[in-house]
Amino acid sequence: MSKNQISKKSIVIGIFLIILLISVIALVFNKPPKNSALKGTYLSSDLPFATMVFDLDDNRTFYFYNESETDKGTYENVSETIYKINSEKFNGQEMMFNGNDEVRIEIDHETYTFKKDSNLPTIINE
Repeated sequence: MSKNQISKKSIVIGIFLIILLISVIALVFNKPPKNSALKGTYLSSDLPFATMVFDLDDNRTFYFYNESETDKGTYENVSETIYKINSEKFNGQEMMFNGNDEVRIEIDHETYTFKKDSNLPTIINE
């Protein structure tokens, strides 16, 4: 083999290794955090008849139920821990999601914590 062929092989192998290294680094650093998706049914012990339902599979549909009202809308991810609800009652209000099945939201000027209840269905039919 000539020097020119060895040099071309070295360059090709070098480029391949660099692409492989960049791919591995991208995969490692782009892993989503555990339980990062807000979905399911959430209940609050401070509001015993209030339920929040987040349906990720149905275009991020949001439902809120309590003794005297129901509300339906959508929700969107603003950052890793912040979600925004777009509905008549919550009208763009942000809430905190800790990634461990707990949501904190202000309702009527008080902050409430809602915890995921895996025993309830994700969607409650109207």
